[in-house]
Amino acid sequence: MKKNHHLKNKQSSGFTIVEVMIVLAIASLILLILFLIIPQVQRSKRDYARRHYVDFISAQYDSYKANYGRYPTDGVSGSPDNRCTFIQDYLRTNGTSTCTSDTTSYLGVSQNCIKADTELYTICFHARNSSHDYIGPEDEISIEPGHFCTDTNVSPDKYIKSTSATDDDTNKYVIWTKLENGSYYCVDNGLMH
Repeated sequence: MKKNHHLKNKQSSGFTIVEVMIVLAIASLILLILFLIIPQVQRSKRDYARRHYVDFISAQYDSYKANYGRYPTDGVSGSPDNRCTFIQDYLRTNGTSTCTSDTTSYLGVSQNCIKADTELYTICFHARNSSHDYIGPEDEISIEPGHFCTDTNVSPDKYIKSTSATDDDTNKYVIWTKLENGSYYCVDNGLMH
């Protein structure tokens, strides 16, 4: 009887070192997976919000045209520069929005745009026939009349193309931004070439 009692105590004494190591290895693996997945999910969420806001601007841009009979321009062909009107009346998200001329550069390229800071993003509203080489940081969205999106999502100079310099350019636009994954999100009004 004493032998049975001794065997019982030995069996219920706790975990072995191997069992503890296995549990620690599994916990470490779970933590590693979480540390790798969570930042990617957060980046995807921020990129989704950027794409959503670009779509919102596009809808507002079309709404402006429905109300005024043409898209906002930079004052070409004797029309007033109404980019600030568009920004202040259609993109105001935090009760106020600023509208200033900005000729500073980003990555060595002059922005030369009307700039607005909304609640979430900075909007850079370019002149009608400006270069399509510029793209700002992830939290900046560019509006460029007279341009259209291509299907080559490689670099800005291949992704955005400009049309010929005519008044018809004011009926074409592109709204685009850089995403955190390194690609670009671009929306135009479908009047390509």
